[in-house]
This record gives sequence, structure tokens and C-alpha cells, in this order.
Amino acid sequence: MAEASWLTIVGLGEDGPEGLSPASREALDTAEIVMGPARHLGLLGAGTAERVEWPVPYADGIPLLMGYRGRRVAVLASGDPFWFGAGTTLTRLLRPGEWRVLPGVSCFALAVSRLGWALEDTDCLGLHAAPLTRLRPRLAPGARLVVTLRDGAAVAALAGYLDGAGFGASRLWVMEALGGPRERITESRADALVEALSETGTETGTGPATEAGTGTETETETETETETETETETETETETGPTTTTRPTPATTPAASTGTTPFGHPVVAAIEVAGDGALPCVPGRDDATFDHDGQITKAPVRALTLAALAPRPGEMLWDIGGGSGSVAIEWLLAHPRNRAISIEADAGRAERLRANADRLGVDRLTCVTGTAPEALDAPDLAGTAPDAVFVGGGLSPALLDRLVALGPGTRIVANAVTLESEALLTRVRQAHGGTLMRIDIARARPLGTRTGWAAAYPIVQWSVVL
Repeated sequence: MAEASWLTIVGLGEDGPEGLSPASREALDTAEIVMGPARHLGLLGAGTAERVEWPVPYADGIPLLMGYRGRRVAVLASGDPFWFGAGTTLTRLLRPGEWRVLPGVSCFALAVSRLGWALEDTDCLGLHAAPLTRLRPRLAPGARLVVTLRDGAAVAALAGYLDGAGFGASRLWVMEALGGPRERITESRADALVEALSETGTETGTGPATEAGTGTETETETETETETETETETETETETGPTTTTRPTPATTPAASTGTTPFGHPVVAAIEVAGDGALPCVPGRDDATFDHDGQITKAPVRALTLAALAPRPGEMLWDIGGGSGSVAIEWLLAHPRNRAISIEADAGRAERLRANADRLGVDRLTCVTGTAPEALDAPDLAGTAPDAVFVGGGLSPALLDRLVALGPGTRIVANAVTLESEALLTRVRQAHGGTLMRIDIARARPLGTRTGWAAAYPIVQWSVVL
């Protein structure tokens, strides 16, 4: 395959050509064209091949690259191009025999090597073009994470987000230009870093800082990694304030800073999580987890509903009558590859649903404002055959007729609270089978000077596999 390849993707580290393998050096030496972002070309230095700077936004470089098809081209990427990098963006456009990849060491491997962490026990996330709220499901005491960040300003936003979410006691290692002569590592508690940065006038934000990684995945793909493992001084232990160490080189300077932030690109952060507020791992999370106006599938019923829906990795849910989004959100929290589309008739609730999903780290939830069954023809649902469907509101004969016509194996779960809706479910069960279950829940409440049972409205649940 390599002999027929016109394109070679080369992983380049902050130490430039010194860290390249012999195969990578040969690919660059024999290339007619070397293409990459300005920073990567600068790291590479002079050469005989034509240098072409990759434009911004990243997508604009794709047709430019394709114009060189058939010539010997080397594209520079950061570290491992297939770990939150440019690899799949390029290779999915080409036949297998057209390309080869010579990866470097990922920034994740470099980061854990500085701290002595086991990479297999560390969560690695690409937040350079994604909201910081994607951290939320992973924030639990003792968890270790390494995340890529867009730039130095995103460090302040990360510290502010952790502090605002109740994890200000987490330890942060801000790692700039890993693997190169400008490498610098700053250790601090998240809350102490917020305080230190606020004294310098740097904006840190509080709570859900969703803008720190805005943009598209492809715009910054080749800027997310550093590579080539090198030694660095041992990090100084600290309880509160920031402490910085640098590589012991004759001309050590920090990475290029952005604006007023003291941190510069390229930058990653390692996090050792401490604090309160970890999300439970099972469905039926407290109703207070979700912002709602009372239209919510209550926690005990939601747990039974998710059990009936039985989410499996990578599956798609249609959530009809989304309300607060609690069922769809818990479906998505069940596995990072799960997908969901909520349909909600009320525009205000739809907005609240989206906000809940963003805040809880599942911004991949799609919301369609409309009424089913008509909304099932919306563009967002085109070509998305569901694996499971939940109906939490808006039951009608027309909707049920549409749902039972879905493909074999589709799982349907519908909850009814009124006698009219219960009658609909009784008839559809007679026609299509499945299981009817009545859910009666009562909670102990004060009754005068004593305690009695206060019953909630009973729920009738129909579940079927088509």
C-alpha cells in the first residue's frame, strides 16, 4: 500500500525534526510538497520541497490538498493524527491505497509521562473545539483526565468551570508546548488558579463555561497534539497556588501567550478531580438534576422507563414529548456513542431541554420543536431509523399508527397518565402485543401530627419490541 500512496501524513512534535523517525524524515525529504499549518512548517524548518501553508478554517485546505492528488505530498499534523487529530478528516476522503500515516507521540502520552499516570486509567478528551461541559459526566473524585484546549485563554475558562461546578479543589497541571524546548508545566488547584488569574484581570467565568472550545472539530484538528517524549523536571508539590516548572534548556521561554492570559498555545491540561457533585451512574437521577417547569418524568418512573428502553452502545432514541429532556439525557449518559432526538411542542421547554443537555455534557442531543407525528418528518429525523422510541406526551392514534409501522426490532415505550391515554395503550397492546405495566408510587408525607402515604398519579406503561 505504501508504494502507491501519494499522501503521507506525518506527526510532528514541538521538538521539530529531531523527534521524527527515520521513516518520517524520508517521507519529508522525498516529498514534492509539504503542507501544514504555519506553526508546524516553522517547527520543520527549511527544506527542498515546496511549502504550502494550510489555510484557516481547516476545511478550506481540503480542496487545496486534493488538487495535489497524484504528486508526492506530505501533510504535517500534531502527534498522533488519529487521536482528536486530522487523520480521519483526510483519510475518509481517500481510498485506502492513496495514503499512509506516520504518527508521532500524542500529547496525552506526553502528559501522563510527566505525571507518572497510567494512560489506560486516564480519560482523554479533545476540548479544543468542544464545550467544557463535556467534562461533566466524567467529574468524580479521584478521576484523572487529560484534555486538549484551544488556547491559553481556555485554561482560565477550564479552571472557572471546575470551580463553578463544585470541583475547585481539583489539581490542575497546565502543560504548554509539551516535548519541545519551550515546554512549561504549571500546577495549581483550580480554585487557586481562578483567584490568581482574576488578580491579573484574566476572565475565568463561573459555572458551565460552554464557549471555551467553540468552533468546529476540523478547524483546529492539526493543532491539538504535541509529541516526542522528553524529560522534564519533577513538578513541585503545592497545596494551593500555581507553581511552574520548565525544561532545563539554555533558552527556555513560555509558549506564545494569547491576550492577557499567561498561558500559550499549544496547551493541554491534566486534571486530578476533587470535589462534590459527581453524577450518579444509573438512571433515575434526582429530578433537581434537570431544570424543568414540572413537566418531567419523575426519577422512579424514569428509572423504570430507561430499564424498559434498554439503551445499548451506539443506539438512537426518539424521545417524543421531550419536556425537560430527562429521559433522552439519561439515554445519552448511558454510553458516549448513544444518540437521541427529542421532539417537544413547546418552544420554551425545547430551549430548556437543550440547556439541560448542554449543562450535563450531552450537547449531542438534537431537539426538534414540533408535534408528533408531523414532526417525525422534520429534516433532523430524515434517515434516522430509531432503535428505541419513548412517548412521554402527545399520545394519539395517529402517532401510535406511525410508530408501530417502524422497522422490526424497534423498541417502543409509552407512558400514560390519563384514562384516555391509558385506553389508547390498551387498544394498541391488543393489536400489537407487548407488555402493560401500572406504576403506583406513594411517598410518606406529614398527615397532621403523624405520617401517611401520599400517592402520585398512577402511570400505565406499554412496552413492545416490534
